[in-house]
Amino acid sequence: RRHVRMTMNAAKLRKFYADIPAESPFLYYPLHVPADFALTIRSPEYLDQLSLIDFLCRIAPMGRKVVIKEHPALIGGLPAGRMGDLLHRHDNLVLLSPGINNHTVLRRAEAVVTVNSKAGAEALLYRRPVLALGDSFYRDSGLVTVIDALRDLPARLAGAAIPQEEDVNRFLQDVWSASVPGELYDVRDENVAEFAASLLGVLRSEKG
Repeated sequence: RRHVRMTMNAAKLRKFYADIPAESPFLYYPLHVPADFALTIRSPEYLDQLSLIDFLCRIAPMGRKVVIKEHPALIGGLPAGRMGDLLHRHDNLVLLSPGINNHTVLRRAEAVVTVNSKAGAEALLYRRPVLALGDSFYRDSGLVTVIDALRDLPARLAGAAIPQEEDVNRFLQDVWSASVPGELYDVRDENVAEFAASLLGVLRSEKG
């Protein structure tokens, strides 16, 4: 039933899909997978992403678009009715086609607002200001503007920090050095075995 509902939602949303705004500067909010662990456990206060998007549209600086894109892992996961209502109520809201590459959007964005999406880390590669609302691995990196309460977001938008290339490279190298092998969406036997070994190694080191 869930997948049928998603298919119907995706079909209804198709008429709203648009390209990246050609001229208008925009804030980019990459949609998280609805009801994913990243929201339900790590940042439950932002579980209702459409309410958050409504807020972004209302506080975006004059002349700024708010651009959103569905997570490629769950296209059609958000209710088409509410999404359509938002698009009708806010002329500064743009729903991108989910087929557009995320890096293409990040290169064009003026700033990125995210809860804890990995797109926030990817935005650092393009030296885009990132406003981090939730708990993420880059929250305490010193490279993003941390928003502890949503009411602070409007005031922090104008002064969001632009990350410096050397600092970004240093942080990402530290993350890479602390990482272990394992691909989440690769179900080949060899990857599953490698992933399991990595998880066991981390657990043993935590116990030690």
